[in-house]
Amino acid sequence: GTIIGSNPGVGYQPWLKDRPDSTLIKFNPKDSESYKSYIDTFDSYLEKYSNFTGTRVCGDDDSNDGLFGKENTTQSSCRFGLDLFEKNNCSKENDYGFKDGKPCVILSLNRLIGWTPENYPENAVPAEVQSRYKKNHIPFLCTGTSLRDKENLGEVKYIPESGIDGKFFPYAFIDNYHQPIAMVKFEN
Repeated sequence: GTIIGSNPGVGYQPWLKDRPDSTLIKFNPKDSESYKSYIDTFDSYLEKYSNFTGTRVCGDDDSNDGLFGKENTTQSSCRFGLDLFEKNNCSKENDYGFKDGKPCVILSLNRLIGWTPENYPENAVPAEVQSRYKKNHIPFLCTGTSLRDKENLGEVKYIPESGIDGKFFPYAFIDNYHQPIAMVKFEN
């Protein structure tokens, strides 16, 4: 185990370094300056995904299993593409949904080297994610923490719907490892 336990925590972007204590994303879709810092944070975070050096295209039956615990491995990690996010208007071309008032937020799991997800037993999938649960995927659920959050959350779209694909695990400490992500689009 590690000091953070046996399961990773969830991180998100855009997280603004000049407002480290705030998780609130506040902007005016008619004023691009009000969301410019969010776009800059997205661009910086996603830049690494355009470098395919040392990665490979992985099919449904592939994974990063061969990377963990092996020194000097020649196997490359699974490439994580951003195509699905682009198809859902969560890309640089449309300011990650901000200019339409439908912002996207990146969700990621904190890296625990060697960690792999486990499937729910068939009769134990939580009801809230059951309709979009897929084996070997990590689903997300956004509900808000306070009553005010819940009242203002609006419709949420998960991209991909089933969450992060397990083929990108285990996490490996190698050059140009593409950390898998999901996005949530707030359709308010």
